Amino acid sequence: MDHQARQFQSTQQQLRTQTAPSESIFSNNDHNHDRIEGISGCKGHFQLHLQCERARVIRNSAASKLSHVQSLAVTPDPSSNSTEQTSSMIDPSLRTVLRSRYTIRRFFVMFSLLLAGLLVLLWLITALGSEHAAWREASTNFLGNFAASVAAFLVVYGFYVYITPPGLRNAEVVPLRDVEIGDEIIRASEDISNYWFWGRSGNYFRSVVLPKLDEAARLRRRRITVKVVLPDPSQAGSGELYRRLKVGLGEPADGNTLAANVLATVIATVQACRANPYLKAEIGLSRTVPVLRYDLSSAGGLITRDAKKLPAILVNAHNPYFDMLQDAVENELAQSGLLSWDDVTAVPPNTDAFTPEFLLSIRGLPIFDNAVVVAAREEISKASRYV
Repeated sequence: MDHQARQFQSTQQQLRTQTAPSESIFSNNDHNHDRIEGISGCKGHFQLHLQCERARVIRNSAASKLSHVQSLAVTPDPSSNSTEQTSSMIDPSLRTVLRSRYTIRRFFVMFSLLLAGLLVLLWLITALGSEHAAWREASTNFLGNFAASVAAFLVVYGFYVYITPPGLRNAEVVPLRDVEIGDEIIRASEDISNYWFWGRSGNYFRSVVLPKLDEAARLRRRRITVKVVLPDPSQAGSGELYRRLKVGLGEPADGNTLAANVLATVIATVQACRANPYLKAEIGLSRTVPVLRYDLSSAGGLITRDAKKLPAILVNAHNPYFDMLQDAVENELAQSGLLSWDDVTAVPPNTDAFTPEFLLSIRGLPIFDNAVVVAAREEISKASRYV
């Protein structure tokens, strides 16, 4: 008995040295050791030791599980990030194709035929196959799961098509960086029949977009209608407001900058229409200075601001978002003072566009002093900021 007690004490001392991970374990072992020394009988010593070791193992297991759960709680789900990255990697043109009517019809026809074929094949195997054959059970399980997946695809996509209007289903609203604005405006002026512009100075419109429209109308011999809305520089406060906006952007401006730019845009548009019978334009002078710039065409719409480094919003055509922008420009044009001009036969072809005779041929145009006319002549020869 004494030999067994000494052997137990030696074993317990080794366990203290090797397995005690913290001060709490040492204190518990010391407490248990005191209790063990007071208990008579070697059998009771071993039983109490086993209970202490079992409790320690349970505590360590619970602590490891808790730390694992906490690590899962703070670790982000990689599947959500991968899903977002996958959806962002899909090209907008591909997303448009996937939402087209042709694709929707083909999807429902092909998946419905596939589901019908799976159900027929499943019925044939169930009816003709041996009841206890292994291949019959494997085939029915595979075909049943496959048919259920196809049916789930049909139900989910059908519900999406049912609750989503066609206009919103085909809508594309794309944010653009500042370096992409010029390219998208040029792309919006290609192969179109209508163009709407509502802005402040029309610098980029008259220097880049208008020549593109003029060239396209000549080459295709197809009529292109352009609707332009500009601020009325004769309205009190418009010139000063535009000057403050330009100065705030770090660009030089004075009280005549707005009038000079409006006059330059009007003259460039009238000259292009007089020289090209396929190009028609409507020009309106609005009583307000817009905050945003609208460039709309049959291909889509673009909303920008006057600052160089600010982003833009691109919207494709034939959806409620584009219709909303088009209605805004059309409504502003209807409330603006419309300009009209004589036919090309009423004005000599080589007439200087800044002479009083040419300016007076544009009815509805405000009377500008000589300083504005000189500034407009300089503005019309300048390149746009986006070129």
